[in-house]
Amino acid sequence: MAKLVGFDFYLLSVFPRGDCTAFIENRLISNWPQSLVGFYEAADLFYCSRLVTAMKRTIMPVFCEEGSFAGSAANRENRKLDSLFQMHGLKNTFAFA
Repeated sequence: MAKLVGFDFYLLSVFPRGDCTAFIENRLISNWPQSLVGFYEAADLFYCSRLVTAMKRTIMPVFCEEGSFAGSAANRENRKLDSLFQMHGLKNTFAFA
């Protein structure tokens, strides 16, 4: 379905809860490269990512430009994560609850 509308990658997940914040615990299905999944899990930023934060504020669809899966703090880990996502072609994100 994602390919039909022009998206190369997809992610279906649940919202992180206080007792379940890790990316792997909340990811239901995706076609992300395994190297990206492993790095993102190790970075432990899913629960505080810009995308999840934006989606918690509205029921409307959310569009995020580059950096949507990084945390809100500007640090070296976020820059490395942004570069890794861009290297795999994951730049802009469209999400809905």
